[in-house]
Amino acid sequence: MEKTINVRETFKECMTCSRTYCHLINEHFNDKHDAIEKACDPLAGGIMNQGQQCGMLWGASLALGKKIAETYAYPDEAIPKVVYLTERVMESFEVIAGTAICKDIIEIDISKTYGLLKFIVKTSIQGNKKNRCFALAEDWYPEAIETITIAMGDDIPKIRIAETCSSRLMFEMGGSPEDEIMVAGWGGGIGLSGHGCGALATAIWKVTKQWCDDHPGKNPPYFNNRPAKKILKAFKEMTGGTLVCKEICGRSFNSLEDHMDHLEKGRCDKLIGLLRDFNPN
Repeated sequence: MEKTINVRETFKECMTCSRTYCHLINEHFNDKHDAIEKACDPLAGGIMNQGQQCGMLWGASLALGKKIAETYAYPDEAIPKVVYLTERVMESFEVIAGTAICKDIIEIDISKTYGLLKFIVKTSIQGNKKNRCFALAEDWYPEAIETITIAMGDDIPKIRIAETCSSRLMFEMGGSPEDEIMVAGWGGGIGLSGHGCGALATAIWKVTKQWCDDHPGKNPPYFNNRPAKKILKAFKEMTGGTLVCKEICGRSFNSLEDHMDHLEKGRCDKLIGLLRDFNPN
């Protein structure tokens, strides 16, 4: 008998959209990774409430990366598959939500204190039944699972020495091959979409994951995640304030190979180097 999933209750328990979908997809695969899921928290609100891609997408892509890392033996197979799955998941999300961008979904800029307070008050007044994020999470779930099920069966060509900006940064930060595969789908602005930077998300997730490993059973600080705040500040200083991949790179990517060629030419070396070498502690 298939297990019934109560998406709203899961959201209430997980507390953030990003952790919720990392947990839901893990649960679909009969898996659970507490620290991995909790470390998704700062990606909620479109990367630390910056209004970029919805946290559900970051969490779902990470969980898919975890599954693929356990399924495929080599990155040349695994990374193209994770990127492909992330692209398909983003497409299905946009059909339901109309956009992948957090601030467009909730119609509030929560990057500023006033906007965040307005959002908190609004969701409190609405309650669980009318909560836009809860409703979207619930509406998308069956479509997300169907999309994942179909896309998992699609054959994706191997790419020699496959990588994305996010997987490269994870490698340079000392992450395991499994970690590289897990975050690979975030590359090129998640699913090569050109939105919020996947390398930035990788750095934030990794430092938060370390905190979770050091504090088992506890939730990472959400509003006062100091290492993540320092990373975000340094990143913005280098990019002139933008988090958007296509603005930083001055272009979009047509394929994984196109993205890899961009990396091979050293176009993102400075940002990757900043995130790799930055000490937020």
